Amino acid sequence: MRPENYSSLKSASKVSFAKGTDSEGAEIINLTEKRYDSSTGVAADDSVSEVRVSDYESEKARLEAEKSAIEARIAGLTAIITDINAL
Repeated sequence: MRPENYSSLKSASKVSFAKGTDSEGAEIINLTEKRYDSSTGVAADDSVSEVRVSDYESEKARLEAEKSAIEARIAGLTAIITDINAL
């Protein structure tokens, strides 16, 4: 699942998260995604995978750092353009 599609998929009841336990009794979080046969549209078995909040947190932090670097570059380019246009 692509995170940018999460809200619309959730609204359409195509994805969900649920707490569960693994074979050793430890708490886990499962992501369930509805699947369909693309040629017929018939529902297929759901895809269930174990996910970790820390993975999503790490990805978010990486993207925020990338966003900050891009914003700094944009600010620099804006200053260069302003100075050139002032000539």
